[in-house]
Amino acid sequence: MDKNTFLDEFAKLVGCQPGSIKGDEELSTLGGWDSLGVLTFAIFAEEKLGTDISAAELARVKKVDDIIVLLGKNIIG
Repeated sequence: MDKNTFLDEFAKLVGCQPGSIKGDEELSTLGGWDSLGVLTFAIFAEEKLGTDISAAELARVKKVDDIIVLLGKNIIG
């Protein structure tokens, strides 16, 4: 999945408008990034990207770009 598509999908997952997330946002400032949002994202990562991300890994990330790094080769560009 390319980065822009990922950012749009991520925005929808956390209740933001597609195109509004650029990557440098602090996750703590996103209203939809709560325990349910983390769980929803983990399911999204597994189903859409084939990547199993643990809650512990997600607890360590601070910014949207950190998630992209965590996803590694699954995000292009």
